[in-house]
Amino acid sequence: MLIVAFGLGMTFVPLQIASVTGVPEEEIGLASGLVNAFLQVGGAIGLAVLSTISTSEFNGVIHTLHTHLAYSTALVDGFRRAFLGGAILLAAGGLVVLFFMPQGGDNASVAELVEDAVPALA
Repeated sequence: MLIVAFGLGMTFVPLQIASVTGVPEEEIGLASGLVNAFLQVGGAIGLAVLSTISTSEFNGVIHTLHTHLAYSTALVDGFRRAFLGGAILLAAGGLVVLFFMPQGGDNASVAELVEDAVPALA
């Protein structure tokens, strides 16, 4: 869990910074709010889809096996199918980013953004 917490902490802050980089100053609040809303909704939908996949596989296996060990086998098969679904979604998202993310551009460097933000915080 410590590794997961570290990974999430190292992911969400750069994601927020990247999501508002290049956005006009008067629309930064809107962009940040949209990113947060999509993270919440996307997480809920993703969890629902992967839980449905896992439960469907579990129910399919449990009905074919009628032994005491069927529950363990069905549970592992359900998780395996859900992780496979998650990997497919990850690959699809990577392809979307690869083909639709703009390359280069006029974005300011991080140092320039920090210099501009420091007087605003004072």
